[in-house]
This record gives sequence, structure tokens and C-alpha cells, in this order.
Amino acid sequence: MYNVTNKIKEVYMNRTIKMLSKTMIALSVSSLAMVVTAQQNAVSVKGNAFTERVNLTKEYPLSNAITIGWYTGAIDSNKDGLSSASLKLLPLSNFITTQLGRLSVLDIDFTDASVANQASLGNVDVVYTSALISSQLLDLGWKPLVNRNLNLSGVILMKKSIKVEKPEDLKGKKLTANLTSTVNYMTTYGLSKVGVSTEVGGVKIVDNAGSQYDVSKIVNDPNVDGAIIRKEVANAIIKKNPENFYIAYEAPVAPGHTVMVSPNLKPEEVNKLKDALLGLNADNPTDRVILEGLDGYTVEDKKPFKEIKEEDISAMKDIYSLLKLKPLQKK
Repeated sequence: MYNVTNKIKEVYMNRTIKMLSKTMIALSVSSLAMVVTAQQNAVSVKGNAFTERVNLTKEYPLSNAITIGWYTGAIDSNKDGLSSASLKLLPLSNFITTQLGRLSVLDIDFTDASVANQASLGNVDVVYTSALISSQLLDLGWKPLVNRNLNLSGVILMKKSIKVEKPEDLKGKKLTANLTSTVNYMTTYGLSKVGVSTEVGGVKIVDNAGSQYDVSKIVNDPNVDGAIIRKEVANAIIKKNPENFYIAYEAPVAPGHTVMVSPNLKPEEVNKLKDALLGLNADNPTDRVILEGLDGYTVEDKKPFKEIKEEDISAMKDIYSLLKLKPLQKK
């Protein structure tokens, strides 16, 4: 049996399931089996991702691992918890490992604020995060690598018992949202442009600092009228409950999530990672297994990553300016 270090054993025994998912790449065969058994009914792991991971941990030392802060927010990716998301993203982590020749650790989180914190602490080398956080990381010297070929659309999902015909009708309504999410920022910004405030006397927003799936569950709470949520999540809810919900407002669209790299990452590794991500194509069956763990991925999304253009960086800076975000600080 492959022996892990005492440090990893201690992590495995003492940390929460969230930390288990973060350190999955370094677990022994028996530990991996325990996680698989616990999640068999929650997620389908395709191929030999676990066997490959174990072999990779033998070939590449944990001491030289590259850590990637990965923000995942769509309902399909996180409804079964962090360990489920970790399983779905395991093929991607393996792929990055083989492409870089260096063990890849995906540090998965459901809030981009947590990913930003890890970046500011210097605990990660690469992040996959929202345009909101990407715009702030620019100030810390982080470089945008590739963009997700998927724009982020936020909406206000309302109960049909609450009538909203125009944005002004939202005044006094109580909405649940993750206050630090891009969709919340873009929605409140859009409302402010049409004279609807989230201050006293305007829309009341109840913070739910969890995932998009957590927000979607709270929308059924009798104490709230609706939710600020991603459009694809709202559509999934409406599809299941067409008689109960509708979209009352669509926010300005934000750019897709961005892969950002630390200024400390070696240029040759930056180039390898960029080429690897841009080369992924759903027409390749092996790549498709890797891509299916991505947030909001569909089989029509042939090339999920695209080159960063100057206008993409300008869009990040515009978001930073328009939303009057506080700059991140190195910690």
C-alpha cells in the first residue's frame, strides 16, 4: 500500500470533509476508497480517475505540488457538497498534473471570497474564480491566463405569489442572496442604475453566504419573496416548479470565470497550463470526462476556455470601478 506522510494522515484524520476534499490528491488507496464509498450514491466518477490519482501521487511529490483555488458555484456541481465537487473535478486535477509534470491540488470552495482570501494569503498558485475576484487580484500582481467561455448572468427569481412587473416593484421585497457573489454585485448594480436601491426603503437582501444551491433552497422560505441567483440555476428551479416561480429581473451580464496565475509561478509553467486548458475539446472523449466536472458545463460547450483579450481585462477593471470594490490586501 502507498504510504502517505504523517502530515497528510493528520490532515485526513482531523479536518472536516471540506479539508478532506482539498487533500484528496494526497490520500492513500484505503483513504480514497473511504471517500468513494461515502459518495457512491452522490456522484458518478468516470474512468479510472482514482487509480490514476494514486499513481500520480507516487510519481510526483506532494512537497512540490501546485495548489489551485477553484471556485465552483452552479447547482449541478455542488448540490451534493464539497466532496462531490472534488470527485467530479478529480479528472481535471489529474490532467493538470500530467500536463505540468507536477502534482496538482484543487482547493475547492463554493464562495469566490474564500478563493480570494487564499490568494491574498499566498496559499494558492493559481485560481479559477469570478470576474469580481479576478478584477481585484489584478492589483496584487496576478495575471489572467484564460477565460471561461461562459458569461455569468444573474437574475431575481420571484415567487409567483409576488407580483413584479417593473424594477420599481421590487422595493420593499425581501430577497436572499450570497452578498459576496458576482451575481449579487451585478444585480444590485443594475438595480441602482434604474433607481432601485438596496439601502433602507429599497430592496431588502438577506445574506446567505453559501453556494448558489444553498440560495436556491432558501427561496422556498416563507420569510423571503425571492432570490438573487444565477440564471441557469433559476431556470433549473423554474423547470421543476413552473407554477411557483418566475424571473422578475435580469442583471447586466458579467464576464465568465477566469483562470488567474500568481506572479510567483514560473513562466514555463504558465505557458504549459494555458496551452493545456485552451487545448481541451469536448469532441475528444477523454477531454469530455475532464470537462464534465466544470461549473455549468454542457456538451455543446466544445471549447470551454478561450484566450484572454484586452477587452476582457478592461471588463474586469470596469467591474472593479463600477462596483466600487475594496482592494484586496496581501496578508
